[in-house]
Amino acid sequence: MRSVDLVDELAASLQRQRLGDETGKFCKLPPPAKRFKEELEKTGFTIFKPISDLGFYEWEPDLEDHSQLGDISANEIKRQLHVRGKPARLINLRTIRLPFSFPDLPPQVYENIYPLARCEIAGIHVATKIRGLKLTDIDFVFFGGSTLSMLATQNASQKTYLVTKVPGTSVGIVAKDENYSFNLADPGFQFERLVTGRPVDEMEEPTFVEHMQVLKVGMYTILFIAKVDALKDGEPVEVTFSNPFYWDIKQCLQCVSTGSAILVHGRKNREKDGEHRGQLDSISIKTLRRLYEAKSDKLKTAENAIVQSLDDLKQQLDVCKACRDYEIIFSMEGHLNLRAKSGLSKLLPLSDVINALIVV
Repeated sequence: MRSVDLVDELAASLQRQRLGDETGKFCKLPPPAKRFKEELEKTGFTIFKPISDLGFYEWEPDLEDHSQLGDISANEIKRQLHVRGKPARLINLRTIRLPFSFPDLPPQVYENIYPLARCEIAGIHVATKIRGLKLTDIDFVFFGGSTLSMLATQNASQKTYLVTKVPGTSVGIVAKDENYSFNLADPGFQFERLVTGRPVDEMEEPTFVEHMQVLKVGMYTILFIAKVDALKDGEPVEVTFSNPFYWDIKQCLQCVSTGSAILVHGRKNREKDGEHRGQLDSISIKTLRRLYEAKSDKLKTAENAIVQSLDDLKQQLDVCKACRDYEIIFSMEGHLNLRAKSGLSKLLPLSDVINALIVV
């Protein structure tokens, strides 16, 4: 056998061994979601491989009785968790009569602060203690649907993203740090209620359903935890009322992050004035494959950027000794760097709470 053939055979053997080791690590976890896996395979993505779907949980924030972020306890976190919670089911969209005018509702404004935000530890608790994931088997935990886009575009949105390590591990937690308010009376939230069969004028306190999945991204194993809007055949569905002009690659990567095989898009009337402005004119379903095909050239470039950013992030985290928050920044040359933040972590509670909630 030629030497080049021996090298190829050795490389193939090592690859088979590596894949076997990966399979063994996660053999006791649930398999990946069937529809999402099939749809992902129809795209041109080469770096994403679904490993396990860990299901859902619901976060039911107690707006009346809660501590400050730095004083939360393990029991307070558990009290706001509904580990069997799932998103509302998507209805038959053909039953919705169009065009549809959204009512002008009284504002229902909330601030994106704890307990409505900064509850990352809850997702890690469910993934490890309830669903059986071992943190030592993964490299990162990504929160939210925008983290992949941040890596792919070198944070073109200029939002603040933080990373910290789970104490006692090399696992990095990445999440967006953003203070904003949201209004449940807005048409976007009304549209979500409409397509899941709830009254659009429903006055509700905010609750959030998160989906957990493990993906191989390049050579890294990542637990993705992201809010989802609806459920179809047991799998997550993305729902949006936004303008496609601004999607670029973000919407496709968000579907990957949430594990959504399809996106339900409501198109609004965009007349500058008139009685029909803002009404719902049409509803369409876009598959992950269609979203990929619409931006395939940019997404091929994005894959390389994601892998490079993950390499940089892993290398930077491995030399960070202190378990503190770091801001993710990018150099002019496109390399990811970390800038240490002062004060208490925004991503994790105190160590005794961490130890009570998660399994390393």
